[in-house]
Amino acid sequence: MIKKISNSLVIITCLTILSIQAVLAVSEATDSAQAENADLTQSIKDRIKKIATQSSTLIVPKRKIAFLGSVEKITHETLTLKTSDDIKLASLSAQTTFSRLPGNNAVKQNDISIGDYAVAMGFINGSQVLETKRILLFADDPALTKKTSSAGIITLIDVKQAEIEFVSDGTTIKLALTKNTDLAIQSGVEKTPLELDQLKIGQYIAAIYIPTTDEYSIPKALTILATSIIKPIEEVALTSSPSASPVTTTPPELSR
Repeated sequence: MIKKISNSLVIITCLTILSIQAVLAVSEATDSAQAENADLTQSIKDRIKKIATQSSTLIVPKRKIAFLGSVEKITHETLTLKTSDDIKLASLSAQTTFSRLPGNNAVKQNDISIGDYAVAMGFINGSQVLETKRILLFADDPALTKKTSSAGIITLIDVKQAEIEFVSDGTTIKLALTKNTDLAIQSGVEKTPLELDQLKIGQYIAAIYIPTTDEYSIPKALTILATSIIKPIEEVALTSSPSASPVTTTPPELSR
């Protein structure tokens, strides 16, 4: 009898030890999994923090620009302008200055009226909102500046911004193209419509445009007539160099 009891105790003891070992194994596995998950979570957090830090240090270059149009709406921080192409937003701040023309008299934001013609000048941001530095106000849309024309050699074509640069008698002229710009190529008496990406560096053009009176605006091209004559790239580089002597840029096709 005593022997049977002893065997039973041995069996019970073994089962108890095995149970404890199983529990400890499960606990260790759980702790290990939790530790791995914690490490993974921390790693993800570190990566997100690194990306956020890198993104915050990226510098997006600002671009000078001007919005011209009639005042549609005024709030404490925003001016809404109706331009010839679209509705534009100009943000206002304590650094924004206001002047009314003619006379160039300094005024305050409260002096702006709905219907005023405004020229808002500043820097465009990533949201396409103008960070306005200066606003010129007119009671009515001022008379357009007289058209002017120049002929020269294309030195830069920016399809994305719809802008070109060309050199005319040693002077670099930058023009913005709009949906109303008449762009064509002439060969003899034939004139064929063109797209901006069909122009070439070194190509002769004659341009009719409206000059601007401020440093923020780019003249808008009314008409650009290109010719089939292409100037070698190395000559274009010489022409556009500040130290280069002025050259005659009127090609035979445009002088007839």
